[in-house]
Formats: sequence, structure tokens, C-alpha cells
Amino acid sequence: LDGMPENSITWLGHASYFLHLGGKRILIGPVLTEPGFFLKRCSDLPFKTTEFKNIDYILISHNHRDHCDKDSVELLAAQNPEATWLCGLGLDKLLLKEWTGSKNIQSAGWYQQYNMQDTPLTISFLPTRHWSRRGFSDTNASLWGAFMFEIEGRKIYFGGDSGYANHLRKTYDLFGDVDYYIAGVGAFAPRW
Repeated sequence: LDGMPENSITWLGHASYFLHLGGKRILIGPVLTEPGFFLKRCSDLPFKTTEFKNIDYILISHNHRDHCDKDSVELLAAQNPEATWLCGLGLDKLLLKEWTGSKNIQSAGWYQQYNMQDTPLTISFLPTRHWSRRGFSDTNASLWGAFMFEIEGRKIYFGGDSGYANHLRKTYDLFGDVDYYIAGVGAFAPRW
């Protein structure tokens, strides 16, 4: 990751991305290894896992295993003890404090902005049409969502897992045009 150009977006496979914005190193959807017996990586990780150091912000859109892998989270926590973790409400209590031991965790509700100190970057948590669950008894116990990044007049929208719904119109009404829209494509069931 060292030497990545400033203001760049790098796809790491599935819904994992590395962003370098305004001098900040951001990781979204940390799935760096095989996330489980039934979930396999379909593309090689373009970097060695040991290279994921000096990350400023690690963002988790929701708790599904293909977006929030325990082994990857624990590895990143060990390699990035100063990183700030950003997630939806409830995810901090259910997962991150157990897995990371970090005191730098911020959770947000939909349409809330995270506390970004000493940076021109703003990150907002926005709704998606989706759901959350890791076990048998925690359906929708934590909030799922998307992220809007704003820096120096530019906007990047990470749409997370989502069906099409009116939240996209509301996002446009609030933020206007975006420069880059990172959208998941390919899920066809359920039909919503």
C-alpha cells in the first residue's frame, strides 16, 4: 500500500476497497482472507496482508461475513492499533470491541456524520436497502449502510449492499452529484 497514489481508489476483491484520500488511508469492507467455509475469494488480494499497515480508518458497512471477516478484522487491529473503526449502530457493541480491543470505534445512525478530527475529509453513514445478521438470533441487531466521502469538493459514494429504493433519491437530494459511485452489482434475490 505504500506508494499508492494520493486520491486513489483500489479494488481489493468483492466489496473491499482501499482509498487514499487527502493523505488518509481508508479500508472499506475488510475481507483479506477466506471469510468462511462457504465463502471463497474469487480474486487474488493484490497486496500481501502484511502490507495493510498505517491505515487511518477502517469502515464496515454491515456485519455479513463477506463484508466483515473476523480473521481480517483481528489481523488489521493487530497491525493498525491506532486506526479508527467506523460502522453502523450496534456493530461496535456486537463485534468490534470484542475483536479489536480498540477504543477508537465510532458508530453512526443513518444520515449521521462521523467525527473526523484534523482532516478535510468528511464521512457520512447513509441507508441502504439491506439487512444484517451473523448468527441465528441477531437479525437486524446492528445497522447496515453506505458511506459518503467528501473531500476538497469531491464526493465518493460507497453504496454498500443495497436493493434499489428511494434512499438513492434522498442521497442525491442531500449531496447532489457524486464524482464516483462504488456500487455492488450481481445480487438478484430477493427481488427487492
